[in-house]
Amino acid sequence: MDLSKNIIAEFWTSPSLEICSNPKQNLIDKGLLPWAQEQENLKSHLLIPTSGTTGEPRWIALSKRAMLNAAQQVNQIFTITNKDVFALNLPLFHVSGLSILARSYLSEAQCCDLRNLDTNGNIQWDAKTWHQQCQIQQVTIISLVPTQVADIINLELSCPKSIRIAFVGGDYLAPKIKQQASDLGWPLHLCYGMTETSAMLAVANKPNGKMKLLPNWQYQQAPTGKAQFKGPALCSGYIKLTQQQWHFNSSIDNEGWFTSDDHIKFNEQDEIEHIERDQAICKILGEKISLSTQLMDLQSAIKQVNLPVQQAHIFAKPHSRRGAILIPTWENLQKLDEQVLMQKLIEARNIYHTKQNTRITELEPWQIVSKFKRSSLNKVNLQ
Repeated sequence: MDLSKNIIAEFWTSPSLEICSNPKQNLIDKGLLPWAQEQENLKSHLLIPTSGTTGEPRWIALSKRAMLNAAQQVNQIFTITNKDVFALNLPLFHVSGLSILARSYLSEAQCCDLRNLDTNGNIQWDAKTWHQQCQIQQVTIISLVPTQVADIINLELSCPKSIRIAFVGGDYLAPKIKQQASDLGWPLHLCYGMTETSAMLAVANKPNGKMKLLPNWQYQQAPTGKAQFKGPALCSGYIKLTQQQWHFNSSIDNEGWFTSDDHIKFNEQDEIEHIERDQAICKILGEKISLSTQLMDLQSAIKQVNLPVQQAHIFAKPHSRRGAILIPTWENLQKLDEQVLMQKLIEARNIYHTKQNTRITELEPWQIVSKFKRSSLNKVNLQ
């Protein structure tokens, strides 16, 4: 995509529908585009694929107006102007990458494309090359996921003098990595959000400060304990392919509240004290992964190779760079059987969605726990 100011402006002002496809997914030929173009309620919307949490294709419908509302809030809080220079190193099929374009458009700031795309449109992330380009382009504002921060720290790359804001979202950032980044001069502003909220809904106003709810958001706790949000930057709803038919469903209740999967504790200053994610969902390299869906894939592979497995489970082990690593576990398998099953998984790779998202291929080498004991997972070496 040409990131000239005119092209970016046309993208945000056009009433047309935009499908933000992952290069590894080709759902347009399943009839999504012609169906969506006929829906009056999807005009001037962005359709963004979810992050692999379900087995069937699923898209989040975000209006361009909602995205721009969220971007304007961030621009005002951080006094972003046309003198700033953004770096784009996140995918445009993800809300984090799109939010960079929105902030650039509203502030009339330059946006440098540092994604380093291959011939298939996939990002080839290289921390050293990216760091050099930030210096050459005199970038002032960057957005990173924890994996990228970890790569920068591993190379001991000091923050270029031009950078004044480094947003970090996508998942939990380990305190050790956070401190190392600070020691190298990176002005990290942790943020929390999701696709359904047009990216950021809480951010640390100061480097290494607490994340505070943005002014345009309201928060309450659902009876289940899950966090609920209300605001003008909420998504319109979900689009799902069921029995070869596309369907749209609103994600907001009758009172305008959206229910997230997270349990969040705010203090009296609207600052986040604690975030507890749904145990059935983890984030790997910034992407949401449903453990229940992965378990179904594992059980399917077991049936295909005809192995006598009585119990099979999948757990997410925390990892400083990736966020987590998925660990398939099973009972009552001999070593030879394990090798057969792992070979089947490696051939299919469906369990880690490597066919849909190339970034997930970094989950290898495969980790195996042959005896089903939750406590033993802490002993698995995931270096």
